[in-house]
Amino acid sequence: MNKTSLIIKREYLTRVTKKSFLIVTFLVPFLFVAVFAGVIALGLSDSTNHNVLVVDSSGILSNNINGKIIPINTERWKNAKDSSIVYNFTQEEIEVQAFLDSDYTLKISIDDQTVNDENVPMLYKDLPSSIISTQIENNLQDDFQEYTWETFLNVKPEDYKKAEVNIDLVEQDAENLDVEDPHLRTRGWIGYALSLIIYMTIFLFGSLVMRGVLEEKMSRIVEVLISSVKPFQLLMGKIIGVGLVGLTQFILWIGLFAVISAVGIGIISSQTDVSELAAQVENGNVISQDASMEQALASMGQAGDYIEAAFSMNWTLVALCFIFYFLGGYLLYGSLMAAAGSAVDAEADSQQFLVPITIPLIAAIMLSRLVIVNPESTIATVFSIFPLTSPIIMLVRVSMGSFEWWELALSMIVLIATFIGTVALAGKIYRTGILMYGKKVSYRELWKWLKY
Repeated sequence: MNKTSLIIKREYLTRVTKKSFLIVTFLVPFLFVAVFAGVIALGLSDSTNHNVLVVDSSGILSNNINGKIIPINTERWKNAKDSSIVYNFTQEEIEVQAFLDSDYTLKISIDDQTVNDENVPMLYKDLPSSIISTQIENNLQDDFQEYTWETFLNVKPEDYKKAEVNIDLVEQDAENLDVEDPHLRTRGWIGYALSLIIYMTIFLFGSLVMRGVLEEKMSRIVEVLISSVKPFQLLMGKIIGVGLVGLTQFILWIGLFAVISAVGIGIISSQTDVSELAAQVENGNVISQDASMEQALASMGQAGDYIEAAFSMNWTLVALCFIFYFLGGYLLYGSLMAAAGSAVDAEADSQQFLVPITIPLIAAIMLSRLVIVNPESTIATVFSIFPLTSPIIMLVRVSMGSFEWWELALSMIVLIATFIGTVALAGKIYRTGILMYGKKVSYRELWKWLKY
């Protein structure tokens, strides 16, 4: 068997059979989902049942009917059975101490100056969640909007609603007018999340390569190895072996994600009677299953936008590009990090070489935000072809679907060519550096090694 193949096999099996690999591969995705869902739940939910006192001393939002204060818009301020908010209207102000001694958790005060000040003070005993605050704020906003239209312009609320117009700007490609693409930039943020995964894994597995080279050098094992194998074969075996470990982990993660998604969809489907949704009638018209799905996604707000954007993506192309740019980016940066590891005697000394290596990768993550804003700009085009940033930038553009095929092909060719050249240069540094001890290497010294 080829010596390089033996090294690849050793590097691969040594890592995939470790307990740490199995734990990270199978446990981390579930922990990530659990933590992510927990953070969202804690940030958006509020387990407190709020008893809200609305003091409307001006009578702007409420009427006194037989001594009972009732909101003008009863539908907006109604107390639903499953709601965590109970509204209580009054037109008599109460002192702060009286509020603290009461059963109310929130107190909203409205007076004659509220319309001019556009500020409504809300006292609380326990700070409510942003969801609760936003709901109350939206109710107040709608009520005051209707009040000002009716008071100052003599326009009834129902007429105001008829006159209200919401405009959505729909961007269309002039060369493809039949296709509307409202999720272009949302897909960009999904691509940004995928590029972050590549960014983190390049750092992770590149560091493993560098640490492995450094450990073999410091333990003098490498002196035994190079007696039977060429330094370049040892370098390539180590880089490819660790890369296959990363690819294996990605494949397993994709499988786990598919299983988790299938289970999640199954749970949602079990709680939703699709046939009933498809058959329901509104205003004499049958609502189709697709229409019901659109209504459901619309009701989910921003989360629904991301789901729709995900469904509109070309996942076959995105997955293929993800694998290619992960492997290409890892092989490129992994060879550079291996060269950095061979040039030093301690991991702390490697920072002088690691910082210049990682700057383009960090810059790519920062630039990808600009690419989402304008995916066809000169910056987006140049850095999606530049090999040190293309694994991040081009993946974002592919996810958005905003690229030319020649740009993608050129980006891949340049990345492959750069990797081949980089491995050749890294091999020269590795060949000399692994047997160099006790000397602090400078960039000038590295330049000499490249000439050997």
